[in-house]
Amino acid sequence: MLKEETNNQISLPLRSVIGKKLNYDLIFDDGETKVTLLKRAKAPYEISLIDEKKKFAVIRKKRDINDYVFFILDMKRWHILRNSTTDTKFIKYNAKTNEIFFSSSLFNHYTPVSRKPSEERLINIPITSKLLQANKNPKSTIIIDQEGNAKATPLIKITSKNSKAPKSSTKLVVQVKNVKDFYNEVFVNDERILPEHIDTQIKILADKTLLAIHCTINIKKNKKDKISQWLVYDTDMNLLGINHNKKTIIQNVEEKNGKVVLTLSDGSVGTLNLNKMKNISSGRKFMLKQNTR
Repeated sequence: MLKEETNNQISLPLRSVIGKKLNYDLIFDDGETKVTLLKRAKAPYEISLIDEKKKFAVIRKKRDINDYVFFILDMKRWHILRNSTTDTKFIKYNAKTNEIFFSSSLFNHYTPVSRKPSEERLINIPITSKLLQANKNPKSTIIIDQEGNAKATPLIKITSKNSKAPKSSTKLVVQVKNVKDFYNEVFVNDERILPEHIDTQIKILADKTLLAIHCTINIKKNKKDKISQWLVYDTDMNLLGINHNKKTIIQNVEEKNGKVVLTLSDGSVGTLNLNKMKNISSGRKFMLKQNTR
């Protein structure tokens, strides 16, 4: 059993920064140097594992609705290991030996994490190694300390501020701020989740566990560049109901008959169960703060 840590104070010079196309970039920013490490995630990045002795971290990136991938971060040089930028879906780690292995397939060869350029691939990983799967939603971040002890701490999500273990809060305060005359931006607990846009509308649904935002983005001189849509977030700030592969958007959101109904641009209809949304919210609820300038 892993030791559960509840008051972790880890702070890293990493930020998830949202761009105009609603994708997230992973930024290293220590106040002097600013570097983009990864691009185009569909949600803020997460830290799945930290090896404090060898200074490696496993970063989880959301590529689509149910598609995640791992990257290995070198915390000595603050860059992504080049040989980990393939389709890494599985991580195995051995805390006692401070070894980490990665692979695109559960049953294929695994590559040891190393700063030395190497094509070494192993099939016989120590049987005591633990497994992390990119497409399996984690509840914790695993931390391996200097002595080879593994402990679990509340999942570290990399926010727009420097990354740290999330504070326990049941209130998610939604605020719309006016910028540059007629443009708006939306913030949740003072973190920007939606950059410059117009036609802002806010709905808080499912007993305050879903946030729906209407916006028009990509404003240019050509009217064809305007995209009007609804964005729906759960209390983990994950975008729901959008299929990026099919390039569909949500055209309408309404709550009826115990469900939140999403009307999509391809003519299909999706539903979100209210009870399920309440159960996964862990008591957190959205509340709307009056608009400010």
